Amino acid sequence: MESSEDRPKCSAGAIGVGDLRLAVAIFLRLAYAESELPEAIRRRLNWFDSPRLDEILARSPFERTPRRDDRPESCALRLGNSHYAHMKLVVTPWEWRRGKLLSVDSHDQLHISADKPEEKRALELLQAHNARIKDEIESAWDDAGLPTHANFLLEFLAQRRTR
Repeated sequence: MESSEDRPKCSAGAIGVGDLRLAVAIFLRLAYAESELPEAIRRRLNWFDSPRLDEILARSPFERTPRRDDRPESCALRLGNSHYAHMKLVVTPWEWRRGKLLSVDSHDQLHISADKPEEKRALELLQAHNARIKDEIESAWDDAGLPTHANFLLEFLAQRRTR
């Protein structure tokens, strides 16, 4: 069993700063298609200027998500969307040639009891909206050739067929 020191850290792999910037641009284009980009989000785009992805991910505005169970530490950038401020772009270490996976965390997995039907329905509508945006962003990342779980699985399956 690997120790926590052996697990991949939230540092740079085969993706670069240009890939991250492209992922952010796609995220924002789709997440804010219905509205202007909020000033708070514009400020989050003023990253530490470095050619090294690991240096960028190690500083604000990127948030580190600690390891849980068997999941590695990840880095997230809270970018929100036109209806919800807490959606995040997540960079996770992954053991494959690209070294990282990009994903969207809708950050909306809450439980509201059945005795609050109006709040429960409002949350369900928000979750549906966020799921649609998440799917659009991750599909656009796939189309752009960015490292996503879907691209990883397609590559993995293609390698298995050629064996």
